[in-house]
Amino acid sequence: MSFGEMGYRHTTDDTEGTVDQALVPPDSAVHFFNLFVQDQITRWPNRAYLYVGTKLENSYYTGFDLLPSVHLAWTPDARRTFWAGISRASRTPSRRGVGLDALLAGLPGPAEVVLLGNPNREKCLAAGMEEYLSKPIRTQELDAILEKYAKHRAENAPQAEGILSKK
Repeated sequence: MSFGEMGYRHTTDDTEGTVDQALVPPDSAVHFFNLFVQDQITRWPNRAYLYVGTKLENSYYTGFDLLPSVHLAWTPDARRTFWAGISRASRTPSRRGVGLDALLAGLPGPAEVVLLGNPNREKCLAAGMEEYLSKPIRTQELDAILEKYAKHRAENAPQAEGILSKK
């Protein structure tokens, strides 16, 4: 092994919700670990090198990810080097994105419930939205919409509760 590296990242947050959005739970502490190893294989000294590596990453949201990579460097003469490579990468999701995905998983479909913002009710409903609620939020209307989909979410997305209750 010609190269190795370990990493650790710790993030915390404590949020306060507003009338139209909130993170659930409002506070979080998350740990991320990674290990990277790479080896250089020399086929023709000073001409061609093959670099083979992998990163093992542990994320609170996605568990363990194996991210392999292979790169080739070819130097035909002293003035030129050509590189080629292929690798697998992953994006660490944000806490807001994971929570939103989990909540929406139990709804009838992506973006089928409009909760805020668009002043044109008829256009939204004609476009296929299931519900419409504009600002200022009327709690009775919001409660009625959420109640309507609570049973559907509980039946169709039990994994959402597990994601949101992790701490």
